[in-house]
Amino acid sequence: MDVEFRSLISNTPTKDEILSWVLKYKADINKFFNVNGKIFKENNLKEKINELSLEECADMLSKEGMLIKRPIYMGEDFILFGFKEKEWESYILKK
Repeated sequence: MDVEFRSLISNTPTKDEILSWVLKYKADINKFFNVNGKIFKENNLKEKINELSLEECADMLSKEGMLIKRPIYMGEDFILFGFKEKEWESYILKK
């Protein structure tokens, strides 16, 4: 299995990349947000996030890698956010 490692902080995904991932995996853009992170909390995004458009969310994530929940694992037909051992095992080991 080939794996590409990428620092989402120093090599933050572009807005177009994020939007393409949302479309490819039919993912909820809110899953991309690191809701426990300092920047998310300091900007009171919990109160604002549901009022933002998909484009606004992708733009915000592309400008601040610390807002992105890490790690992200992308398979051919699935995407995983944050490390939850059982979830990762069920997807990765079945492949």
